Amino acid sequence: MHRLILAGFGGVGREFARLLLERRRELARDFGLEAEVVAILTATHGRVERRGGIDLQQALRLATRGESLEPCGRPVRGHPVGFIKDNRLPTIG
Repeated sequence: MHRLILAGFGGVGREFARLLLERRRELARDFGLEAEVVAILTATHGRVERRGGIDLQQALRLATRGESLEPCGRPVRGHPVGFIKDNRLPTIG
């Protein structure tokens, strides 16, 4: 399982999340890629983490409505770069 951090959740980040949801089976079958997003770090919608994986459908609904992502996980405190360095996970964004 690949654990990902999305740095940003604007148009590109949201589309990436949609593709992960819509193409999950194809990605696993064709490329052996099984991924879960464990953190989303944004300036607009807040920064959250959830070790068991963030519910991307919920995150997409909230961000589309302009709401905080906080219901999706635990708030990330401090600077996003420090969080990424401390977790040493791949980032997209």
